[in-house]
Amino acid sequence: MRSRVEARLFALLFVAFELCSCGAFEGDWKLPVEDSFSDENQFSPRGHIALARVGGEGTVTGRFFSDVPLSKDFKRKLGAAAAAGRAYRIRTMADIAHPNNGQFVTSFTDSCRLLRSDMTEVLLLTIDSAKQRVLSLTVQPVLFGAHDTSPCTDADADFSTSTSFNTTVIVKDVEDGPSPDTQSYIQKMDKERTARQHGAQADNRSFIAKYWMYIIPVVLFVVMSGAMNNEAPAAAGN
Repeated sequence: MRSRVEARLFALLFVAFELCSCGAFEGDWKLPVEDSFSDENQFSPRGHIALARVGGEGTVTGRFFSDVPLSKDFKRKLGAAAAAGRAYRIRTMADIAHPNNGQFVTSFTDSCRLLRSDMTEVLLLTIDSAKQRVLSLTVQPVLFGAHDTSPCTDADADFSTSTSFNTTVIVKDVEDGPSPDTQSYIQKMDKERTARQHGAQADNRSFIAKYWMYIIPVVLFVVMSGAMNNEAPAAAGN
């Protein structure tokens, strides 16, 4: 019983802090959040996460805003899921830039733990802000003190006093590091190879410039042969 009182006090303090601090929060991106109590692929709108950069290009922070009241019917369904041992699932879109392409990231948690936390939870988002992608989503109920570890029943829903989710959003931004400029290097190599091939195929040098190493020996041989022939008649006349 004491743990339930502690959880309620924390929830009230958390709500008071949120009411004081979230009024001026404006997000750069909005991620719709949906939830489900069943094992089937049936999700209902729950709210949205607003993401914003601190200082223009700095750290990305997030805050959850509930679009649907936390009604008694919701708690009753959550209590029924907890009693049946079904998980509580949430999801949000994976592509921030294209929210209607049907891609989602999904997480789940124990319905009983969420109910006994009095709807107090932490949502951990891993994103790539450069590519505007949500890489992962994790939901974790926050339990304080020596909480009850016995199985949940439908009656556990009656102990929840929260009128809204007490949600803390933690954002981890993963951006690509610098990579070598391999494309420019490949283009440079292609140009050099093309130039070499073109030079080998189109040799515009003159005939003498190409074959001088063969022409010179022939010319020398002809000159020397002519000189020797001229010397031979002169010697015979003497």
